[in-house]
Amino acid sequence: VISLPILSPLFEENLIIENEREILLPNGEIQRPDRVVIKDDEVFIIDYKTGTPKESHKTQLGRYGNLYRQMGYSKVNLLLVYLENNEVISL
Repeated sequence: VISLPILSPLFEENLIIENEREILLPNGEIQRPDRVVIKDDEVFIIDYKTGTPKESHKTQLGRYGNLYRQMGYSKVNLLLVYLENNEVISL
């Protein structure tokens, strides 16, 4: 998966990487994106999935993106990665 052209730059050295870092919401709920990469002033949120694509996967990833926008990041990229077929969907 990390050798895919769209993903390989997000596995380089000297990047800020947060794997499964918890985000605590005001209501006590916790959100946990699989991988967040911060490169310069841009955020890439990657969520890994198995099985067939579902609309709920996009909804979940969109929620993560909104959280990072609320944290002040304006450039947020959302990537769904389906592991069985190495498919990457950019939202």
